[in-house]
Formats: sequence, C-alpha cells, structure tokens
Amino acid sequence: MRYIKIIPIILFAFVLIISCKPEKKEKMTLTDYIKIENEIIESDMKPETQKKIIEDNGYTMAQFEDFEEKVENDPKLKEKLGELKLGEQD
Repeated sequence: MRYIKIIPIILFAFVLIISCKPEKKEKMTLTDYIKIENEIIESDMKPETQKKIIEDNGYTMAQFEDFEEKVENDPKLKEKLGELKLGEQD
C-alpha cells in the first residue's frame, strides 16, 4: 500500500524535471550574440569555455559560428551590431 503512494510522487518529480529542461533556441538575435561575445571576451578564451558559454545561453557552437559569419559578411548587420554596442556603453 505504501508503494502506491510513492510511485505517483516519483512520477510527478520525474515529469517536473523533464519539463523544466532548457530548450535550444532556434534563431540567434544580435543582442544574444553581443551577450555571448562579451562573456567569451571576459573568459579565459579556451574553446571548452566558449562552448560552455554558448550552450548556457541556449545555442549550439554551430549556430554561434554561423551567426558570426553572417555578421561578418553582412554590412547592415555589422552596422546594427556597432550601434547596439555603442548603445550599451552609454
């Protein structure tokens, strides 16, 4: 009889743990990119640390590298990035 009470509690805890798992984000924004870039600059710059910072923000390393390449190749994105960075300094 005691097990009948414990099993639902364990199932509820398991469901709660799974449902609270953070999701990977689909599309990176410029503000996310700046935040991640600043955290990387402030870190020890090791590849493992960079990967951890990127994953802590909900993205994969490939997503970050793709967005970084997109920013480097698109002058309008680069300009907007500069404006956002200047806005943070105020």
